[in-house]
Amino acid sequence: MTSIFNHNGALLMGYMVFLNCIAILCVAPQFSRNSKHGIGLFALAILTFLMSLLPIQSGDFVYYGQILQTGRNFSHFEDFYQLLWLFNPDYIEWRAVVWGACVLLLIINIKLLHLNGKFAAFIFIITQFFYFGTMRNMFGFMLMFVSVTIFYISISSVKKYPLIIIAALGLWGSTFLHRSMWMYVLFLIVGIIPINKYLIKISLIAFPFAWTSVFVLSSWFLSTFADTEMQTHADAYTSGERVSTILQTTMELIKNGAYLYLLYIVTSHYCRPKCNFPNVIKFLIRYSYFLFYVGFLFLGQTSGGWLYSRFTEAGQITFMFVMMYFFYNYPRTRNVKIAFGVLIVFILYRILYITMRAPEEFIARINTITI
Repeated sequence: MTSIFNHNGALLMGYMVFLNCIAILCVAPQFSRNSKHGIGLFALAILTFLMSLLPIQSGDFVYYGQILQTGRNFSHFEDFYQLLWLFNPDYIEWRAVVWGACVLLLIINIKLLHLNGKFAAFIFIITQFFYFGTMRNMFGFMLMFVSVTIFYISISSVKKYPLIIIAALGLWGSTFLHRSMWMYVLFLIVGIIPINKYLIKISLIAFPFAWTSVFVLSSWFLSTFADTEMQTHADAYTSGERVSTILQTTMELIKNGAYLYLLYIVTSHYCRPKCNFPNVIKFLIRYSYFLFYVGFLFLGQTSGGWLYSRFTEAGQITFMFVMMYFFYNYPRTRNVKIAFGVLIVFILYRILYITMRAPEEFIARINTITI
């Protein structure tokens, strides 16, 4: 058996850097204002698929390959992924099917939401392009959001009511694509809670008191809802190689600060009396707000701290669709462009961090995946 990459890990690292740089350059015309230049959804799909096929920036890329090829910890994967592997035991082809479906669902949701393709490509590149192929639960998220969009389409007209069945089946199916998806699907209920400037002010005032109560709540949550395997995986998520450096933690907080500022801009418009956003966008705004709010309740907690990244990542993915809609129709003010710039700088930082962090060891790990 030989390395699937034939010891060309350095070349693949260049592949990752090249795709990210090309993607950022291709969408750059959209940074300051709406433009006819840039890439559309087809080019976005191709770039995202190529990036997701070989996401060497993620340790899970190696970990997944080792699990599938050795059979050790095979239960780490949900039944769907196990069946797919048994049907065609080729790691790259396995990834092509899984993340190919993710890309297809992403494009479908953008089309269903009637978003501008070129600007949607810009927002996706600066928010999720780098991470899209690194998270297995992305499949569940994309199916969940397509289902939510279909639901709102279905209730817009009596003739479209049958689509509710498709939406319900999609939400149900998404829970089989990652063990954590049931949590996000159940959490959708908060998206129907109406928010206004008074509720936001009250929630922010209550935040310090809620944060101090999280230790007890998270301990109860884990003991009540999480099985042993989920708790073990959660502990692993915040230990060992997953422990962030001080610099990385600081950069993550700066990135989330940019998201929170953009969320502030959006919610300030949402709370205006004459807000005419589509209902599905209003729902996603509320869902984003509560995901970020709950996520930050777990920031710095000794128990359940892993939920900080889980909820804020989900908030970022949800808010991506809101950004695609809102900032296409909202002028790029100086502060908005600074926030966009922070997101781009964070991607460049991650690329630099990976290429500078013991590349020989990283390449050696990549070459452990064999055929």
